[in-house]
Amino acid sequence: VIAVLEFFAHEKQDSDPELLDMLASMGGQIGQFFDRTRAEETLDRFFTMSLDLLCSAGFDGVFRRLNPAWERTLGYTLTELTARPFLEFVHADDQAETVTELEKLATGAHETIAFENRYGSKDGSFRWLMWKCAPLSSEELIYARARDITESKEMQERLRHLKETAEAASAA
Repeated sequence: VIAVLEFFAHEKQDSDPELLDMLASMGGQIGQFFDRTRAEETLDRFFTMSLDLLCSAGFDGVFRRLNPAWERTLGYTLTELTARPFLEFVHADDQAETVTELEKLATGAHETIAFENRYGSKDGSFRWLMWKCAPLSSEELIYARARDITESKEMQERLRHLKETAEAASAA
């Protein structure tokens, strides 16, 4: 039982069809409210429990909402991340390409499928992020998912280095 509605009258009354219809309508609306509340709680749980970095950002370059994965990945609090433009967290070498991608999204005719850039962590290191984004032009918002691919990038670099070393040894 989620809720109980109780109505009391001091005197016995005959059933009133209009009153019964009104009570049935109220009960239906209350039920819809509870269903919607449960659905919102479930969506919020998906948002907060996601291992990926989920966010919404304005076309102005400022994060509007971030999930807790951002704190775990970059070490900044959500307040620190939303207090300034997200471009300030992007590696200097990736800023021009990030601005170009943002401009494409702002036109509303473009979705980002796989865009990579580096974001600064609170400890001074940089994390590689791969983005998937979609604009909502009517509200000047971008909804995005980023995945930390730093370990994969580091593994690729190690494999490239090992290959070069092996090729040099083979040539010698």
